[in-house]
Amino acid sequence: MEAGSSSKRVEEAPDRNVCILQVLEEISRKGKPHEDVRSVPFDEKDPAKVFKIGTTLGTEHEEMLIRLLQEHPDIFAWELKDIPVIDLVVAVHRLYVDPHYKPIKYKKRTFS
Repeated sequence: MEAGSSSKRVEEAPDRNVCILQVLEEISRKGKPHEDVRSVPFDEKDPAKVFKIGTTLGTEHEEMLIRLLQEHPDIFAWELKDIPVIDLVVAVHRLYVDPHYKPIKYKKRTFS
């Protein structure tokens, strides 16, 4: 490693921190709705279950959306027990490697 490269990294660190802060600000900005929303109860029996829909929808579209959401309650997972079990064949990745063979370490490649 060159002697000047470590000091160069130290000088670049503030720029990296600024970049990270900009990314975090963008993520927090994207997490907010672009318009005002109102809460619509999903189930009168459980007031904790609500949908948030935009206030700029017309009355007809709003009623259609609410009716559609309430007609299909089985597609929403409000609690962990509502989530169906995912088959491990789909969710787990395995590498079928013979443990009797020694791993091969390849030479590091440099790209211009």
